[in-house]
Amino acid sequence: IDERAGHALLARISRAKKPYQAMISTAQAQVSRLTDRTAALSPAHAMLLLGVTTMVGAVLRLHLLAARSLWIDEAASVTFATLPGKAFLKVLWGYQGNMALYYTFLHGWIHLGDSEFAVRSLSVLFGVLTIPAIYLLGARLFDRATGLTAAALLSVHSFHIHWSQETRAYSLLILLLVLTCYVLVVALESTQEMRYWMAFSVLAALCVYAHVFAILVLAALVLGIAFPRPFRVEAPTIVASAAVFAFLCEPMAAFVVLQHADQLNWVPRPSLADIYEFLKLLTGMGGVLAVVVY
Repeated sequence: IDERAGHALLARISRAKKPYQAMISTAQAQVSRLTDRTAALSPAHAMLLLGVTTMVGAVLRLHLLAARSLWIDEAASVTFATLPGKAFLKVLWGYQGNMALYYTFLHGWIHLGDSEFAVRSLSVLFGVLTIPAIYLLGARLFDRATGLTAAALLSVHSFHIHWSQETRAYSLLILLLVLTCYVLVVALESTQEMRYWMAFSVLAALCVYAHVFAILVLAALVLGIAFPRPFRVEAPTIVASAAVFAFLCEPMAAFVVLQHADQLNWVPRPSLADIYEFLKLLTGMGGVLAVVVY
């Protein structure tokens, strides 16, 4: 709720009967706090700061983009993307259905060039677009200051910068997941407007085609739909949204069931040392202290 809409809502509620007086008092306090927090950060200032933050994120992701040669997974991405149409589709179905959406984007993008800089710049684009996307999510959930804080943190996030410089699907996945969360919030606030729920279903399906493990994040969003307070979601809305999502994901489900059985056999059973190395990666390789602090 923004400041103007908040005051308009208060004006309507204030004309209601006495049982709503407690609600009026609570809403007045919330709008008063909102007014105090946003008074010093106008939309124009927020957009200016977001633009600077996004440019900083872009510079960091473009820095030394072509300094390293393609490693084996990146080379595989480029190889798949350069295949002609029929062979490309055959590879997707027979072996590389996971990340299919990214390979499809790269299949078109690679016509711009096949150097390290050219092929990695697609991931950079997705990574940079995630910065304003996470601002929109933070501003929608809380306020503009929160959105800017989220954008600033992401712009310098070493793990996100690293994977925004790889010819892989991970920066696309994060972008789609942020947009999916944003559309879900809009849908919950929309009083059952079906177009937002359909948009949520389509974006959620695209997340799965970006990487099948997106289903783990989507499962968390399902909990938000199952327990939507203070919002209310009608059962027909949930059923319709789930049906669209299931229909769109049928090809990926078929791939996972029929073709993907041996895709994870190379992953070793994780040891405590592996888990520690994973935590170091999430903390930007900051060492023991950073792992303990996090």
